[in-house]
Amino acid sequence: MKGKLITSFDHLNENKNCVYLFERIWMENTTLLLQGTHKADKTSTAVDIALKVASTGREVVYVDTQHCLRDHAPRLATRQNIFVFKPQFDGPEDTMDYADMVISSIEEIITHTGMKVFIVDSITRIAGLSFGRNASVSYIMKRLVTLQMRYGVSLLVIAHNSTKATERTIACLADSCMEIAEPQPSEPSFEEVPEPLFVTEPQQTATPLSRKQRRARKRLVARATPDPVIKAR
Repeated sequence: MKGKLITSFDHLNENKNCVYLFERIWMENTTLLLQGTHKADKTSTAVDIALKVASTGREVVYVDTQHCLRDHAPRLATRQNIFVFKPQFDGPEDTMDYADMVISSIEEIITHTGMKVFIVDSITRIAGLSFGRNASVSYIMKRLVTLQMRYGVSLLVIAHNSTKATERTIACLADSCMEIAEPQPSEPSFEEVPEPLFVTEPQQTATPLSRKQRRARKRLVARATPDPVIKAR
């Protein structure tokens, strides 16, 4: 029998001693799926998690298949226990499938170094560069989860959202999931009001005249009116 048969009491003690690598989302010896659209900055979030895990003294291997860590190099260099692995072919004669090369390289790192924390960025890229069954994101995810369970490592896998069916399949294979939202456009802090084309003088409201003022005004008008000219016949 391949497996472990334990009592419920021992199972309780194991759960009490579980360790979370990041918040209460990514538990040690489990697989965390980090997914989002192409516009979502998943790599930046993965780097934050790598720095958080490395601050506990654990060695972290960042499998960079996207080649997008250039902007994050200064941050990663602050921790000596973060290692970047870039899968590469031996040469033009190397016809090995890309997915087989990546997974076999991760397995080799585990067996030769004993490192236990891996970040794979990303399975969408791996599937896109592979052929046959390895061209399926779901199949790549299944192989990585199997590798994680076989060696008892902690695995963070990044994936780009494609179809709803694929999202559900790979999410079911992971132990926990994180969804990264797209950045929202920043709203202005104040509303710009356009300047008027011309400025009009404020209109003054006329005050009604009193009876005494009306009489005085009539007398002035009468004095200013010239006498009518009488023409001789």
